[in-house]
Amino acid sequence: MLNMNLQNLFIKFKGKKVFFFVFVFFIISITSLFYFISINTKTEEDKEKDENLAIEESNKEIVEQLEFKKTGDEKEIKRIIPKESKSKNDSPKKTNKTENIKEKDPKEVIKDIKQKKFDQNPEDVVSFLHQGLQKISAGSFKNYEEITKLVNKTYNTEKMLKMIIGEAWKNINSNEKKELIIVFNEYISKNYIKRFSKIKDPVFETLENKKLANFFMIKTLLLLKNNEKVSISYLLTEKDEEWKIFDVLLAGSVSEIATKKSEFNSFLKDGKIDSLLEALRKKNKLLLKN
Repeated sequence: MLNMNLQNLFIKFKGKKVFFFVFVFFIISITSLFYFISINTKTEEDKEKDENLAIEESNKEIVEQLEFKKTGDEKEIKRIIPKESKSKNDSPKKTNKTENIKEKDPKEVIKDIKQKKFDQNPEDVVSFLHQGLQKISAGSFKNYEEITKLVNKTYNTEKMLKMIIGEAWKNINSNEKKELIIVFNEYISKNYIKRFSKIKDPVFETLENKKLANFFMIKTLLLLKNNEKVSISYLLTEKDEEWKIFDVLLAGSVSEIATKKSEFNSFLKDGKIDSLLEALRKKNKLLLKN
């Protein structure tokens, strides 16, 4: 009887011991599971946090770059435009240099142009332009096509028009943009012909080359026969591995972009360029007749 009681007591104790160990193992397992889950969760959170931080930094840098691209050029070239005044040294005499220049259809001129890449540096572009202007002065150009090629190789007329027209540029269809670029290219070419056919033996000097954030500035000096000096600064940007001029600062402060923006604004109605195209065509017809 006593033995039976002892056996029952032992069995009960053994059962409780097993249950205790099972319970302890269960608690340890649950605790370990939660521990590893918390570690993994924290690791994932840390990774996600680091990734988000990196993305934020990257986005911040991109936004800063985009903001500069959006406003940087305009900030650099924003100037007070003085009232036009006639120079005392302007000669009232007319010259017949422009009469020897044969004019072709500007559409055909642009279509047939084979671009020469200026892969050296921005100074080469400005130097090439200056050589062309000296040829205009000397009457060395045989036809209008050569001068149009000169402008097309050295100027980014599309960027100029984007900055002049502003937000309305987005609403212009591709055919109108092409037409406007052709007409504006003709406008620049004929202005150069008109100006430099009246200047005798112009001399250009490069004063300073300055690399700015996303464009290049080249400061030059135009020396005239009467000892007059004209400061001309060129702003160039790179597109498709080619450096091209997108603005010219006369007297170091008068921006061509700002001047044309003010001049063309009255022809832009409701985001349409019909009036501007018509006005430029009329100007182009009259430029070399005066």
